[in-house]
Amino acid sequence: MLTLNHLIETRPDLRLRWTHPAQASAYGETHVAEVTAVVPARQTGHDIRSQHLPVSGGGLALVTWGHPSEGRGVKRLCDLIADLRLHNAAGLVLRTYESSVATTPQVRAQADEFRLPVLTTDADSEWVGVNHFIQQQRAAVAERHVERLEDLMQRLPARVQNSRAAKDIITWLSSALDADVALGSQERGVLAAAPDDRTNRALHLVTMRQADSAVPAQHTRAIRVFGGDTLVLGISSHRPFDAPEVRLMRHAAKFLGFFEQVRRGHRETLLEPRQVSQAAAQLLLGTGTAKAQIIAPALAPSLADTGQVRVRILDTGRHDREATLRWCEDNLSGRALVTPCPDKPTHIIVVTSARHDASVGAELRALVNERGRLVMGASRSYDMEAGAHAYAEAAQALQNAARVPGRISTGVQPKLAPLLPRSAAYAWAVNLLRPVLGHPAQHQLLDTLRIGCSVRPAEASRGLGIHRNTLRQRLARANRVLGLDLNTANDRILVLLALDILSLPDTTPVVPGPVGDLDDLLAHEAEAVRSWAESRLSPLRSDQRNLESTLCVWLENDLSARRTATALGVSEATVRHHIHDATVLLGMDVEARAADLHDINRMTIADVGVAAHVLLGRPQLRQPAAQPSPQPTRSSASSCV
Repeated sequence: MLTLNHLIETRPDLRLRWTHPAQASAYGETHVAEVTAVVPARQTGHDIRSQHLPVSGGGLALVTWGHPSEGRGVKRLCDLIADLRLHNAAGLVLRTYESSVATTPQVRAQADEFRLPVLTTDADSEWVGVNHFIQQQRAAVAERHVERLEDLMQRLPARVQNSRAAKDIITWLSSALDADVALGSQERGVLAAAPDDRTNRALHLVTMRQADSAVPAQHTRAIRVFGGDTLVLGISSHRPFDAPEVRLMRHAAKFLGFFEQVRRGHRETLLEPRQVSQAAAQLLLGTGTAKAQIIAPALAPSLADTGQVRVRILDTGRHDREATLRWCEDNLSGRALVTPCPDKPTHIIVVTSARHDASVGAELRALVNERGRLVMGASRSYDMEAGAHAYAEAAQALQNAARVPGRISTGVQPKLAPLLPRSAAYAWAVNLLRPVLGHPAQHQLLDTLRIGCSVRPAEASRGLGIHRNTLRQRLARANRVLGLDLNTANDRILVLLALDILSLPDTTPVVPGPVGDLDDLLAHEAEAVRSWAESRLSPLRSDQRNLESTLCVWLENDLSARRTATALGVSEATVRHHIHDATVLLGMDVEARAADLHDINRMTIADVGVAAHVLLGRPQLRQPAAQPSPQPTRSSASSCV
C-alpha cells in the first residue's frame, strides 16, 4: 500500500512537507488510497465542513488555503481536522504559500488529539493525475500480493505429514518479507526459524508468555497459530509492515496451524516409539544390557548384532530440542537409537554401532555445523556391557564442546604428555624440534607438522586451507629442516609426541644438561605410562581379529596398507578394513573435519604408536640423531604451538 512517506519520497514534485517534524515518524506509514480536492470555503460562502470530503478510508484531503483572518482560519482548520477524522481520512494537505495557520498551537493540538497528520505544499498543477499514480501503485502492490499468495500455495507439501513443511514455509516467509521469522512457544521452544541462528530477532517473540498481550510494534508481529496451543509465529523486520504483508503473515499462520493440527493428530503414534526408545536407552546405558539387547532390534537393528557402541549427546539449548529430535528420528532411523534424555530437557542421546558409526557421525557433525546453537559430546567405542561408561564419557565431552572449534568434543583418555616429567620431557621435545623452533617460518612449519603428520593428505590440506601440492612442499621443507624422514611412522610419532609436550602449560624451566632419548623419558614414570598404554589399547582387546597385531605391523610398515598386507599374507582390502575398525575403536579419527584438527586432545598415531611400543615393544621407536643448531629461547618454543 502507498504511504505518506512513500508519496513524499516518490513524488518530490508535489513538494509535500510535514508541519511538525515529529509527525514524520508518527504518521509516515499511514496508507493513502486517494487524494480528494476540497473546495475552499471563501469561494463558496459555506462552511468548509459542508464541502465534499473523502468518502472512503485512506483519503487525503487537499485544501487550497486562502488568507482568512487568523482567528477564523484557525477555527475552520480545527473543525476540518475533526471532520476529516470522522471520515477516517489519511491526512490533510494545505496548498498554501504560507503555513503560519497550520503551525499554530491550536491547530497542532487539534491534530494531535484527533491523530491526523497535517502537511503543506506549494505545488499546483503537479497534483493533476496524482490519483492515477496512486492507483498504479496500489495495483502493483495488489499484483505482488497475489504473486506471493500463489508462491505460498506452491510451498504447501504434497504430504501433510511432511516434517519439513513448517520449516519450508518459515524459510519462504523470511525471504518474501525480508524479515526474521520464527515459530515456537514458551513451552516447546523454537520449532523453526529463518535465519536459523542467534541473530534472528524474532526468537524472543515466540517465547514470550503472552504473544498478543501487547500492541505490536511497527517492525514486529507475534501472531497466534490456532490449533497449536500457545504456538506463535513471530516476525521482525528492519522496516514497518504494510497491510498486504500482515495479511500474508496471517495466511501463513493459518497453514502452520493446519500442519500443527495434523501433527497433534499423529502425536500418539510418535509418543509410543519415543517411550520405548527411552526405556531401551536407559537399559543400554545403565545396568540392564541383556534386556536392552532384546528391545534394540525393533528400534535400531544395527545394535542387535554388535558388541561395540558409541554414545553421542546433543545439547540443543532450551528452544530447539523438539525440532532437532524430529530431524534425528527422520534421518537416523534404523541406523541409531535416538531418544530425548529424560533428565536433561535440552539433551538428545544417539547410540550407534561400529557398522553405522561413520555415516551417523558425519551427518551429526554436519547438523551441528549447520545449526549454530547445537553442541555435541561423543564417547569412544565401548563394549555394549560398558554402555554406562560410554554415556559418562560423552557427557564429560559435552561439557568441553562449547569451548572447542566446531562445538564438537570427543571423549578421550589423558594424553601421554602430561604423565611425563615436565622438565625432562620439554628438554627432549625442544632437542628434537630445535631446527624448526629457531626457523623464521616456525609457526607455519609447526602447524603443518601437527596436522600433516596426523591425518591423510586430503584432510590435512583442507584443515590447513591449502592445496595438497602445497602441503607436500611444506612437509618436504620440514623434513629438510629437521633432518628427519616424515615418510616413516617412527619419525611422525616422535614429532607428534614432541608437539604434544610443547602444548602443555609452561610451568617448569628447562634445566641445562644432557638430554635423554625416548626410552629414558618413558622410564621416569614407568608405572603410570604402562597403565596409560593399557587403557589406551584396551578397546582392541575385545575384538577377535587380533587388531592389535595388525596395527603394530601397519606402524612398522610406515602406514602402508600394501606392505602390511604383504607382511601379514592377507589382502590389502582386509588390512584397510581392520585398520579402519581399529581406529574407530580407539577413537582416532583419521578423516577428521577441519574444525577438529586443531584440538590438542585429539588422538593421533603418536598415542597409538607409543602405547604399542610401551606395551608390546612394537614398533621399535628409534631416537634420531640430534641436529646441531642454536638453542631456541623458551618463549619462542612455547608461543609457536
